[in-house]
Amino acid sequence: MKVRKIGDRWGDSAPHMYDALLKPQKISVGYFEKDDAIPAVGDLILVTKGHTAKAILKIASATPSSEDSLKDEIAKYNVSVEDSNIYVFRGEWHEIPDEEQFQYPTQSGNNWARGEYETKTIEMWKQLLKGK
Repeated sequence: MKVRKIGDRWGDSAPHMYDALLKPQKISVGYFEKDDAIPAVGDLILVTKGHTAKAILKIASATPSSEDSLKDEIAKYNVSVEDSNIYVFRGEWHEIPDEEQFQYPTQSGNNWARGEYETKTIEMWKQLLKGK
């Protein structure tokens, strides 16, 4: 199981989409270059709002944004939904309780969580599953 961190906005001037779209729909949206490994089914996504870790999603499916049923909603957040490198991820979603949310060091882009952030996310996921 790998951990990918994906934020909630498309550029510094774009609006945050966490509260209005990602959280209610329990999705994450990410951009991946051709050489970049797209997260696989079973991988975790640490969903952030700015630097703050807000939720963890265990991937069950990945759909190109151009084919996704929410593409019109997603496009409202400055996302180029026709770009074949953009994916919508769905799966098991768990909110991180306010008192356990933490700051991720980088806000921009999406990247593989390494070291302490990977370990912390996996351990937090296990704890969230116990609390189901």
